[in-house]
Order: sequence, then structure tokens, then C-alpha cells
Amino acid sequence: MPSPFTEPRPASKAGPISTAPFRLGSKLAGPLLLLLVTGICVVAGELAMRWISPAYFGGPRAYDPELGWIAKPRQILYWPRRQSGTLHYATNNIGIRDREHRGGGPGIRRITVVGDSFTEAAEVDDEHTFTSRLRTKLNLGRRDTKEYWEIKRLGMGDYGPLQEFMALRRHGLFPNPKVVVLQLFPYNDILNASLPGAYWVSNQDAYRPYLSSTDGFVQPTYLNPKTSKLRRHSWLTRFSLLLAQRHLGAWGRERLFESDESRLDWLRARLPELGLPADLDPTLLPMSTFSPPEQQLAAVQEGWGATDMVVRRFLRLTEKRKIHLVVLVIPHLRQLSPVLERRRSELPFDVDPRYAERRLAGLLEGSDARLVPLLDLFEQHLTTVLPYIDGHLNIAAHDLVADRLLQELVDAGWADVDAPSVLQTISAP
Repeated sequence: MPSPFTEPRPASKAGPISTAPFRLGSKLAGPLLLLLVTGICVVAGELAMRWISPAYFGGPRAYDPELGWIAKPRQILYWPRRQSGTLHYATNNIGIRDREHRGGGPGIRRITVVGDSFTEAAEVDDEHTFTSRLRTKLNLGRRDTKEYWEIKRLGMGDYGPLQEFMALRRHGLFPNPKVVVLQLFPYNDILNASLPGAYWVSNQDAYRPYLSSTDGFVQPTYLNPKTSKLRRHSWLTRFSLLLAQRHLGAWGRERLFESDESRLDWLRARLPELGLPADLDPTLLPMSTFSPPEQQLAAVQEGWGATDMVVRRFLRLTEKRKIHLVVLVIPHLRQLSPVLERRRSELPFDVDPRYAERRLAGLLEGSDARLVPLLDLFEQHLTTVLPYIDGHLNIAAHDLVADRLLQELVDAGWADVDAPSVLQTISAP
């Protein structure tokens, strides 16, 4: 019974007051659960992709976060070749077509050869490549029987100069070699160094590192740095982007070409904006790498600038480590006089087939590095070097290159050979 001295409290107009606490989690439980499940699925997908490790490129290639691509490690393949029969192709533990290389030892002298498809030499069996022939000739002709020459080959198809430099730093300097041979092919190599030259000669330029004139050719970059970063760190994102490209055809500046013909169609459509005749054969564009500087296409000018910088980096690195440097320049089939004279009238610019050799010689001037240009040698031995195999060296040409390299090593005093028969072919025209 209420006290007679207490006035009764008026009833609340809003009804009875609830004493249950307010729970923020009850409203976020659904979104948080969805986020958790999504995260688990993403992590599971990432782990599954890494465990399954599906092929990213067709054939023997595998994706490499830094270099763009490399061969799959420890694989053995047999390929049919039109001009050389069945080819045996095997890779070592680092994904290079070469034998396994262990640590150094007493009496072992090493040469590292870094290059593109001419060094990989997927057109001939391993024993016929110029690197294998050079190793054989060095060891057959050595004076000191306690010494043995070993050659480490770092060649990968379609590599540009920057990729070759990165491959050398990663794989080619341990144990420290006596000589580094940089094999250059100044046709597509120049464009493979240039962002504006993307897709002129290769279908997989989206993955290649470049040097750019925007920062003075200092830091490696990519056609799309953001997607390259995502691709580098996540397998799931890597394949998601690939799937998107296959359906959309392009991803920013990155493009996916299923064939050389589709890439050439894209390049033909760009000829007018390059100031070139619309009916020009687009496969002739890389011949601008042999044009005088004032006639070079803009992409070629930038490519040469990047190539110059990479060669200087090779020089600095080898000088710092007291390694001898040889720059081996392999000519394109179209540089050889019989082929060049047939196609010269089709070119919208002048071509000097020895321009690249002179420019590279100027870069090496003042150093102890040696330039080994092969154009004159190939002109003297046309019946030997022709025909090329799918645009690359035949067996006899590989042997000729090995002889020329051996002669250079002997002339420089970097190798001793006591077997005159080893050098006899180089003097025969």
C-alpha cells in the first residue's frame, strides 16, 4: 500500500522501459561471418593453387615473378623439328636448358653465357650448341691437365637485355666465373628493352621487365606495375587476371595474344599512327634497330637507350667482380647481304647492317671487355650458316660461333689452348 505522503509517479507514455542491453555484435554477426568465410575461401584457393601449381604458359615455360618467365625445372621433352629431327630438351634445377652446376672446386675455371633463344638453342640437341662445343674445345685444347673449363648457360627464349642482366645476378655469379659472355641479338632485343616497343616482336610482353626513359632507365618497370605486383604475390590473383584477359582481351596496357597473327593484326592497325604506310609488312619494323639514329622509330630509340644502360650495368658488375666480359653479337637472317638486298626496297627507312655492332663497340671502348661481332664471319661462311633453323642457328653455325669465341678468349689471354686443330676452322673462309 503506497504511503499517503508520496504522490504516485505518472505512467510513462512510451510504455514500459526495457532493461535488455544493446548488442552491437548482433547486427554485425552476419557481415563478419560472410567476411570470415570469404577470407577462408580466398586463403584456401591460394593454397590450392600453390599446391596444384597449374601451367601458366603453354609448353615448357613457367611464370617467374622477377624475370617474367623461365622454363619448368627438371623436365625432359622430345620435340619434332622440321630440319633437325626429334630434339631432346632437358632443363636443370633452376629451369634453364643446361646441366646441373654445383659449387666450385680446385682447377675448375668457369664461363657464364647469358642470352636469349640463340643461347637456349632449342633448335639443336644440347651437344651441338655453341656453349657445349666451346666447353669441349676448351678442354680438348688445354695445356694444363689439372684445369677443367665449365660453362654455365643462362639462355631463355625471348629474353631482353634487362632479363639477361637479372638472370646473371640471380644465377650466374656463383661460383665467380672467369668470363661472362653476354649474347645479344640486336633485332628484337632492342625492342624487348623498350616499353613503347611492346608487342612488336613478342606475345608475352605483359610479363617482361623494362627500363623506361621516364626515370632515366634506372628502375625496372612493367607495362602495368599494379597488376604485375598482384601477379607476383598471389597465385590466385595471377590466374584470375589471366582468365579476365582471355575474356576481355586486354587489361590496361597488358594484352593477351593467342597467336603471332593476332598480334601482327594489332600492329598493322597501328602503322598509320607510327607514320608508316598501312600496307607495310609489320615484321619489318624491327629492322629500324639498324637505322641511323635520326631515322629510327621512337620505340627503337628508347629501346637503344635502355639497351645502352643495361650493357653499362654488365660492365660495372663484371669490373667490380674482376670478371672478363665478352659481348657476342649474333646477326639476324635479314642482316645477311643476300636476304637484305631482296627486302631493302620494302623498308621505309635506311638500314646499315653493322650499325648495332658499331654502337656496342662504342659502349665498350675504354674497358677490357671484348666485342665479338659475327656478321662479317657469317658473310664469309654463307653456305655454312644458311639455312637458319626457324630463324636460329643450324648445327654448323653453332660450331662456327664456338670457334670464334674460343679464338677471342685465346687472343685476350683469358684461355690457353695447345691444340692447333681446335682453331683451324676459324681461319678457313
